[in-house]
Amino acid sequence: MIEWTISRIELPLKFPWKIARGTSFTKTNFIITADCDGTIGKGEIAFNTRYGESEDSIESGFRQFLDHGAEELNSLEKLIQLVHDLELDSSLCFGLESALAHANATMSGRTIHQLLCLPQVHGVSTSFSLPIMEPSEVQSFLNKHNLSRFPALKIKLGSVGGVDLVQEVAKYYQGPLRLDANEAYSDPSAYMKLCDSLKTLPIQFIEQPFAASAFELYREVKEKSLFPIFADESLTSGEVVPEFKELFHGVNVKLMKAGGYMRALKQLRTARELGLSTMLGCMVETSLGISSAMNLANNVDFCDLDGCLLISEDPFDAVSEEGGVLNYKYVL
Repeated sequence: MIEWTISRIELPLKFPWKIARGTSFTKTNFIITADCDGTIGKGEIAFNTRYGESEDSIESGFRQFLDHGAEELNSLEKLIQLVHDLELDSSLCFGLESALAHANATMSGRTIHQLLCLPQVHGVSTSFSLPIMEPSEVQSFLNKHNLSRFPALKIKLGSVGGVDLVQEVAKYYQGPLRLDANEAYSDPSAYMKLCDSLKTLPIQFIEQPFAASAFELYREVKEKSLFPIFADESLTSGEVVPEFKELFHGVNVKLMKAGGYMRALKQLRTARELGLSTMLGCMVETSLGISSAMNLANNVDFCDLDGCLLISEDPFDAVSEEGGVLNYKYVL
Protein backbone atom coordinates (compact mmCIF):
# COMPACT_ATOMS: atom_id res chain seq x y z
CA MET A 1 0.00 0.00 0.00
CA ILE A 2 1.36 3.41 -1.00
CA GLU A 3 0.25 6.69 0.53
CA TRP A 4 0.66 9.54 -1.94
CA THR A 5 0.74 13.22 -0.98
CA ILE A 6 1.45 16.44 -2.84
CA SER A 7 2.70 19.75 -1.42
CA ARG A 8 3.19 23.14 -3.01
CA ILE A 9 6.47 25.04 -2.55
CA GLU A 10 7.35 28.66 -3.33
CA LEU A 11 10.91 29.23 -4.48
CA PRO A 12 12.21 32.82 -4.37
CA LEU A 13 14.67 33.53 -7.18
CA LYS A 14 18.07 35.16 -6.73
CA PHE A 15 17.27 37.67 -9.48
CA PRO A 16 14.38 38.47 -11.86
CA TRP A 17 14.14 35.67 -14.41
CA LYS A 18 13.35 37.36 -17.71
CA ILE A 19 13.01 35.35 -20.91
CA ALA A 20 11.24 36.01 -24.21
CA ARG A 21 7.88 34.93 -22.73
CA GLY A 22 7.92 37.05 -19.56
CA THR A 23 9.55 37.76 -16.19
CA SER A 24 9.34 35.80 -12.91
CA PHE A 25 10.47 36.63 -9.38
CA THR A 26 9.46 33.36 -7.74
CA LYS A 27 8.77 29.84 -8.97
CA THR A 28 5.98 27.60 -7.74
CA ASN A 29 6.73 23.87 -7.81
CA PHE A 30 5.24 20.79 -6.18
CA ILE A 31 6.77 17.91 -4.25
CA ILE A 32 5.28 14.43 -4.48
CA THR A 33 5.80 12.03 -1.57
CA ALA A 34 5.29 8.28 -1.88
CA ASP A 35 5.14 6.54 1.51
CA CYS A 36 5.58 2.81 0.98
CA ASP A 37 4.89 1.41 4.45
CA GLY A 38 7.31 3.87 6.03
CA THR A 39 9.85 4.07 3.21
CA ILE A 40 9.69 7.55 1.74
CA GLY A 41 10.40 8.63 -1.81
CA LYS A 42 10.11 12.17 -3.14
CA GLY A 43 9.83 13.64 -6.61
CA GLU A 44 9.68 17.21 -7.86
CA ILE A 45 7.20 18.78 -10.26
CA ALA A 46 8.50 21.91 -12.01
CA PHE A 47 5.48 22.62 -14.19
CA ASN A 48 5.71 24.99 -17.14
CA THR A 49 2.83 27.09 -18.44
CA ARG A 50 4.41 27.04 -21.92
CA TYR A 51 3.28 23.42 -22.20
CA GLY A 52 -0.24 24.05 -20.92
CA GLU A 53 0.60 23.08 -17.35
CA SER A 54 -0.66 24.99 -14.32
CA GLU A 55 -1.17 24.62 -10.59
CA ASP A 56 -4.77 23.62 -11.25
CA SER A 57 -3.86 21.01 -13.87
CA ILE A 58 -1.23 19.49 -11.58
CA GLU A 59 -3.59 19.28 -8.61
CA SER A 60 -6.51 17.94 -10.66
CA GLY A 61 -4.22 15.45 -12.38
CA PHE A 62 -2.96 14.24 -9.02
CA ARG A 63 -6.54 13.69 -7.81
CA GLN A 64 -7.26 11.78 -11.00
CA PHE A 65 -4.19 9.64 -10.36
CA LEU A 66 -5.40 8.84 -6.83
CA ASP A 67 -8.82 7.87 -8.16
CA HIS A 68 -7.32 5.19 -10.41
CA GLY A 69 -5.76 2.80 -7.95
CA ALA A 70 -2.59 4.72 -7.11
CA GLU A 71 -2.41 3.15 -3.65
CA GLU A 72 -2.08 -0.33 -5.14
CA LEU A 73 0.72 0.38 -7.61
CA ASN A 74 3.62 -1.95 -6.90
CA SER A 75 6.00 -1.29 -9.79
CA LEU A 76 7.37 1.55 -11.86
CA GLU A 77 6.13 -0.17 -15.00
CA LYS A 78 2.52 -0.07 -13.77
CA LEU A 79 2.85 3.56 -12.70
CA ILE A 80 4.31 4.58 -16.06
CA GLN A 81 1.46 2.84 -17.87
CA LEU A 82 -1.17 4.46 -15.65
CA VAL A 83 0.08 8.03 -16.03
CA HIS A 84 0.38 7.47 -19.77
CA ASP A 85 -3.20 6.20 -19.98
CA LEU A 86 -4.46 9.16 -17.93
CA GLU A 87 -2.54 11.64 -20.15
CA LEU A 88 -1.31 13.62 -17.16
CA ASP A 89 0.95 16.66 -17.42
CA SER A 90 4.51 15.61 -18.19
CA SER A 91 6.00 17.26 -15.11
CA LEU A 92 3.45 15.49 -12.90
CA CYS A 93 4.29 12.19 -14.59
CA PHE A 94 7.93 12.72 -13.75
CA GLY A 95 7.26 13.75 -10.15
CA LEU A 96 5.21 10.60 -9.55
CA GLU A 97 7.72 8.32 -11.27
CA SER A 98 10.62 9.93 -9.40
CA ALA A 99 8.94 9.57 -6.00
CA LEU A 100 8.22 5.87 -6.52
CA ALA A 101 11.68 5.29 -7.99
CA HIS A 102 13.33 6.85 -4.93
CA ALA A 103 11.19 4.73 -2.61
CA ASN A 104 11.92 1.55 -4.56
CA ALA A 105 15.64 2.33 -4.62
CA THR A 106 15.70 2.83 -0.86
CA MET A 107 13.77 -0.37 -0.18
CA SER A 108 16.15 -2.38 -2.37
CA GLY A 109 19.30 -0.77 -0.97
CA ARG A 110 20.18 0.84 -4.29
CA THR A 111 20.59 4.32 -5.69
CA ILE A 112 18.62 5.75 -8.60
CA HIS A 113 21.45 5.22 -11.06
CA GLN A 114 21.67 1.58 -9.98
CA LEU A 115 17.90 1.19 -10.28
CA LEU A 116 18.08 2.59 -13.83
CA CYS A 117 21.19 0.51 -14.66
CA LEU A 118 23.20 3.65 -15.37
CA PRO A 119 26.86 4.37 -14.55
CA GLN A 120 27.45 6.51 -11.49
CA VAL A 121 28.08 10.18 -12.18
CA HIS A 122 31.04 11.91 -10.56
CA GLY A 123 30.86 15.64 -11.15
CA VAL A 124 28.65 17.29 -13.77
CA SER A 125 29.87 20.45 -15.52
CA THR A 126 27.02 22.85 -16.10
CA SER A 127 26.52 26.14 -17.84
CA PHE A 128 24.88 29.04 -16.00
CA SER A 129 21.97 30.92 -17.55
CA LEU A 130 21.68 34.69 -17.79
CA PRO A 131 18.22 36.23 -18.07
CA ILE A 132 17.48 38.98 -20.55
CA MET A 133 18.89 42.24 -19.22
CA GLU A 134 20.16 45.61 -20.38
CA PRO A 135 23.74 45.46 -21.70
CA SER A 136 24.69 48.08 -19.10
CA GLU A 137 23.81 45.57 -16.36
CA VAL A 138 26.01 42.75 -17.66
CA GLN A 139 29.37 43.53 -16.04
CA SER A 140 27.96 44.01 -12.55
CA PHE A 141 25.76 40.90 -12.91
CA LEU A 142 28.72 38.73 -13.93
CA ASN A 143 30.84 40.07 -11.08
CA LYS A 144 28.12 39.87 -8.44
CA HIS A 145 27.46 36.19 -9.17
CA ASN A 146 31.10 35.29 -9.92
CA LEU A 147 30.10 33.73 -13.22
CA SER A 148 33.64 33.41 -14.55
CA ARG A 149 33.85 30.12 -12.64
CA PHE A 150 31.41 28.38 -15.00
CA PRO A 151 32.69 26.48 -18.06
CA ALA A 152 30.00 28.08 -20.26
CA LEU A 153 27.27 30.70 -20.02
CA LYS A 154 23.83 30.50 -21.59
CA ILE A 155 22.22 33.78 -22.57
CA LYS A 156 18.48 34.25 -22.90
CA LEU A 157 17.49 36.30 -25.95
CA GLY A 158 14.43 38.27 -26.96
CA SER A 159 13.39 39.25 -30.47
CA VAL A 160 15.34 42.52 -30.18
CA GLY A 161 18.53 43.59 -28.44
CA GLY A 162 20.17 40.17 -28.52
CA VAL A 163 23.30 41.23 -30.38
CA ASP A 164 24.21 43.98 -27.92
CA LEU A 165 23.57 41.71 -24.94
CA VAL A 166 25.70 38.84 -26.24
CA GLN A 167 28.52 41.13 -27.31
CA GLU A 168 28.55 42.73 -23.87
CA VAL A 169 28.75 39.35 -22.15
CA ALA A 170 31.64 38.37 -24.43
CA LYS A 171 33.57 41.47 -23.30
CA TYR A 172 33.74 40.22 -19.73
CA TYR A 173 33.50 36.44 -20.06
CA GLN A 174 36.09 34.53 -22.07
CA GLY A 175 34.47 31.09 -22.26
CA PRO A 176 31.99 29.53 -24.70
CA LEU A 177 28.49 30.95 -24.99
CA ARG A 178 25.16 29.25 -25.58
CA LEU A 179 22.13 31.20 -26.78
CA ASP A 180 18.49 30.48 -25.98
CA ALA A 181 15.84 32.38 -27.93
CA ASN A 182 12.76 30.60 -26.51
CA GLU A 183 10.93 30.90 -29.87
CA ALA A 184 11.51 34.67 -30.04
CA TYR A 185 12.10 34.87 -33.82
CA SER A 186 9.59 34.60 -36.65
CA ASP A 187 11.66 35.98 -39.53
CA PRO A 188 14.51 33.80 -40.87
CA SER A 189 16.34 36.86 -42.20
CA ALA A 190 16.36 38.44 -38.73
CA TYR A 191 17.78 35.22 -37.32
CA MET A 192 20.48 35.04 -39.99
CA LYS A 193 21.37 38.67 -39.29
CA LEU A 194 21.76 37.80 -35.60
CA CYS A 195 24.13 34.96 -36.49
CA ASP A 196 26.17 37.12 -38.84
CA SER A 197 26.55 39.83 -36.19
CA LEU A 198 27.87 37.30 -33.68
CA LYS A 199 29.94 35.09 -35.99
CA THR A 200 33.28 36.00 -34.40
CA LEU A 201 32.18 35.00 -30.90
CA PRO A 202 32.66 31.53 -29.33
CA ILE A 203 29.02 30.46 -29.60
CA GLN A 204 28.40 26.74 -29.23
CA PHE A 205 24.75 26.66 -30.36
CA ILE A 206 21.41 28.43 -30.22
CA GLU A 207 18.25 26.89 -28.80
CA GLN A 208 14.84 27.18 -30.41
CA PRO A 209 15.02 30.43 -32.39
CA PHE A 210 11.58 29.88 -33.99
CA ALA A 211 8.23 28.56 -32.80
CA ALA A 212 8.18 24.90 -31.81
CA SER A 213 5.94 23.93 -34.72
CA ALA A 214 7.64 26.10 -37.38
CA PHE A 215 9.37 23.14 -38.99
CA GLU A 216 9.45 24.82 -42.39
CA LEU A 217 11.59 27.63 -40.96
CA TYR A 218 14.03 25.22 -39.33
CA ARG A 219 14.28 23.26 -42.56
CA GLU A 220 15.00 26.50 -44.42
CA VAL A 221 17.77 27.78 -42.15
CA LYS A 222 19.43 24.65 -40.76
CA GLU A 223 22.17 24.34 -43.35
CA LYS A 224 22.65 28.12 -43.58
CA SER A 225 22.89 28.75 -39.85
CA LEU A 226 26.34 29.72 -38.63
CA PHE A 227 25.58 28.06 -35.30
CA PRO A 228 24.11 24.63 -34.52
CA ILE A 229 20.38 24.80 -33.73
CA PHE A 230 19.01 22.80 -30.80
CA ALA A 231 15.38 21.81 -30.30
CA ASP A 232 13.93 22.62 -26.89
CA GLU A 233 10.24 23.51 -27.06
CA SER A 234 9.97 21.33 -30.19
CA LEU A 235 10.75 18.26 -28.08
CA THR A 236 8.46 17.56 -25.13
CA SER A 237 7.28 14.07 -24.16
CA GLY A 238 7.22 12.67 -27.69
CA GLU A 239 9.87 10.73 -29.51
CA VAL A 240 12.89 12.11 -31.30
CA VAL A 241 11.79 11.36 -34.86
CA PRO A 242 14.05 11.00 -37.93
CA GLU A 243 12.70 14.29 -39.32
CA PHE A 244 14.60 16.09 -36.57
CA LYS A 245 17.81 15.47 -38.55
CA GLU A 246 16.47 17.79 -41.26
CA LEU A 247 15.55 20.51 -38.76
CA PHE A 248 18.04 20.56 -35.90
CA HIS A 249 21.63 19.80 -35.03
CA GLY A 250 20.80 18.75 -31.47
CA VAL A 251 18.10 18.34 -28.83
CA ASN A 252 17.61 19.56 -25.28
CA VAL A 253 16.12 16.77 -23.16
CA LYS A 254 14.55 17.59 -19.79
CA LEU A 255 13.00 15.17 -17.34
CA MET A 256 10.12 17.57 -16.68
CA LYS A 257 9.30 17.73 -20.40
CA ALA A 258 9.89 14.08 -21.14
CA GLY A 259 7.66 12.95 -18.28
CA GLY A 260 9.99 10.39 -16.73
CA TYR A 261 13.39 8.75 -16.61
CA MET A 262 12.51 6.11 -19.20
CA ARG A 263 11.19 8.58 -21.77
CA ALA A 264 14.17 10.90 -21.32
CA LEU A 265 16.64 8.05 -21.69
CA LYS A 266 14.89 6.92 -24.87
CA GLN A 267 15.00 10.45 -26.28
CA LEU A 268 18.73 10.71 -25.60
CA ARG A 269 19.43 7.29 -27.05
CA THR A 270 17.43 7.95 -30.22
CA ALA A 271 19.03 11.36 -30.70
CA ARG A 272 22.49 9.82 -30.54
CA GLU A 273 21.48 7.12 -33.01
CA LEU A 274 20.32 9.84 -35.42
CA GLY A 275 23.62 11.68 -35.09
CA LEU A 276 22.15 14.62 -33.17
CA SER A 277 24.03 16.36 -30.38
CA THR A 278 22.48 15.99 -26.94
CA MET A 279 21.96 18.36 -24.06
CA LEU A 280 20.50 17.60 -20.66
CA GLY A 281 18.52 20.58 -19.41
CA CYS A 282 16.21 21.56 -16.58
CA MET A 283 13.54 23.95 -15.40
CA VAL A 284 13.87 26.25 -12.39
CA GLU A 285 13.81 23.56 -9.72
CA THR A 286 15.34 22.48 -6.43
CA SER A 287 18.30 20.17 -6.02
CA LEU A 288 15.81 17.30 -5.69
CA GLY A 289 14.99 17.66 -9.38
CA ILE A 290 18.55 18.53 -10.40
CA SER A 291 20.02 15.55 -8.57
CA SER A 292 17.52 13.36 -10.41
CA ALA A 293 18.66 14.75 -13.76
CA MET A 294 22.32 14.28 -12.87
CA ASN A 295 21.79 10.52 -13.02
CA LEU A 296 21.41 10.86 -16.80
CA ALA A 297 24.46 13.08 -17.34
CA ASN A 298 26.80 10.41 -18.69
CA ASN A 299 27.21 10.37 -22.47
CA VAL A 300 25.52 13.71 -23.17
CA ASP A 301 27.35 16.44 -25.03
CA PHE A 302 26.21 19.39 -22.91
CA CYS A 303 24.61 19.90 -19.51
CA ASP A 304 22.55 22.89 -18.44
CA LEU A 305 21.54 21.90 -14.92
CA ASP A 306 21.69 25.22 -13.11
CA GLY A 307 18.04 25.27 -11.99
CA CYS A 308 18.79 24.95 -8.28
CA LEU A 309 21.47 27.67 -8.55
CA LEU A 310 18.83 30.21 -9.59
CA ILE A 311 16.80 29.94 -6.37
CA SER A 312 17.73 31.66 -3.12
CA GLU A 313 16.43 28.97 -0.75
CA ASP A 314 16.80 25.29 -1.63
CA PRO A 315 14.79 23.11 0.77
CA PHE A 316 16.77 19.97 -0.12
CA ASP A 317 20.37 21.18 -0.43
CA ALA A 318 21.27 17.92 -2.15
CA VAL A 319 23.78 19.29 -4.67
CA SER A 320 26.97 21.29 -4.26
CA GLU A 321 28.58 23.45 -6.94
CA GLU A 322 32.21 24.44 -7.20
CA GLY A 323 33.86 25.81 -10.30
CA GLY A 324 30.72 25.12 -12.31
CA VAL A 325 30.80 21.42 -11.41
CA LEU A 326 27.84 19.82 -9.62
CA ASN A 327 28.27 17.00 -7.13
CA TYR A 328 25.88 15.12 -4.87
CA LYS A 329 26.00 16.16 -1.22
CA TYR A 330 24.05 13.02 -0.49
CA VAL A 331 22.47 10.48 -2.79
CA LEU A 332 18.69 10.67 -2.88
